[in-house]
Amino acid sequence: MKQASASLAGVISLAEQAKGEVEQFVTQLVFHRPTRMKRHVASAACLFVDLDLYSAEVDVGLGCRHTASERALEVVSRIVALGVPEPSYIIASGRGLHLKWLHERLPKRALPRWEQVIGQLVRRLKRLGADPCAKDVSRVLRVVGSVHAESGEVVREVWRYADEIGGVREYRFDELARALLPKSRADACRKKKRRRRPGRSRAGDPCRRGVKQLWEPRLADLRRLAEMRGWDVRGVPDGRRVPYMFLQVVALSNLHVGSLFDRLLQESADVYVPHWSEDKLHSSLAGVINRVGTAKQFRFRTGTIIEMLDITPEEQLRLSVLRRRDRAEWRRESQRARRRRSGVQDIETLEARRRELGVEILRMRSEGATWNLICAVHGLCRSTANRYLKLVQGVSNAKPVRVAKPEAVQAIPQNDHARSAKPAAQPLWRAEGKPKNPPSGRQAGTQKASKARRERCHWPSATPAPKVGVALPEPRAG
Repeated sequence: MKQASASLAGVISLAEQAKGEVEQFVTQLVFHRPTRMKRHVASAACLFVDLDLYSAEVDVGLGCRHTASERALEVVSRIVALGVPEPSYIIASGRGLHLKWLHERLPKRALPRWEQVIGQLVRRLKRLGADPCAKDVSRVLRVVGSVHAESGEVVREVWRYADEIGGVREYRFDELARALLPKSRADACRKKKRRRRPGRSRAGDPCRRGVKQLWEPRLADLRRLAEMRGWDVRGVPDGRRVPYMFLQVVALSNLHVGSLFDRLLQESADVYVPHWSEDKLHSSLAGVINRVGTAKQFRFRTGTIIEMLDITPEEQLRLSVLRRRDRAEWRRESQRARRRRSGVQDIETLEARRRELGVEILRMRSEGATWNLICAVHGLCRSTANRYLKLVQGVSNAKPVRVAKPEAVQAIPQNDHARSAKPAAQPLWRAEGKPKNPPSGRQAGTQKASKARRERCHWPSATPAPKVGVALPEPRAG
């Protein structure tokens, strides 16, 4: 496929020349260099979605419409029901529909938010046949007036959202973002200002791993996914061929180069796209094949691969690395793996070891072994050994049983005379009639000090206070 570039003023003349021609495409964004690379994007003025109505996963009712205009009206009604703004106009591409939302021209610095909005559009219109791969900045769509090679139909406009003066409706980009994004622009700005905590290491991040360690399990999961869906027997269905083979070639290009890569690529094509010719294979995957052996390899996040292939949660459970996990779960798994490498045992192994020790302690106790011997043999303290024993006996969290020491009892002669003369055998302080609990040494010292202080101050404690009305002796006359 040949590629040419033109200025904004020359695009209209090129579109006029493309009328009646077969397989003519045009980019949807403006680039300041004659390439379709992301770093060369100059501005964006529309959002777009490519609906593949021929796909088997489209809702029943869209594909059975007779004309493209009827399909467009049905799509608009369903879009309104989903809460998505109506498109500015709809183009019949031959086997599907192109939906476009016009907005003001955005600079390159607004490209991340533009990608978020178009991603939400594709996700919401997924049930209508939205192509999950047709949302990149380098995407090309068919030129109005050109001819679709397979269907033979002319690409034309079939529906328009007219404004008050009869033109095409143009939205404000912030209006579309508020209607589609779950977070507002202020929340996104606050999240962007957050910085990674200082000193936090990313040594265990999957993105920091080697290329071979990253793509070998991904390639195995791609082939396992094809086996689960039956693609290794009947081939990849239409609509999934290009993204699946694209990821296969990316994985192979990161693992092999040279003649080995060519041989493995041909083997994969024979299994998954057997009806593709060699020219079709190289033309569809030229973007990644031309980068084999260079430093400019494609990089994909796991979530992007899951969205491209529409991997369900049930299928993710049977895969090893192509699984959607949050950051906290990944951090917990990394910490567990690091602890296992350092020799720390998991909780199941520890519980099994504790029960084995409990069985051994129970056997030794039944044979008459003392606690000192058991603790010395197994290297445990008394409380830990007793807890392991209770664990085996079925009592969880039981406190260790402590045997009370026998009290010292004075021997008493077993005769009636000794029992009658027993008062002498009682403690001395109780026989003298003193309180039941004698004061300790510290309390006795405190009481003595208080008594001495009262004597110095001439406060006799035993002298009763004088009663009211009692006559006091007269003082002697001087």
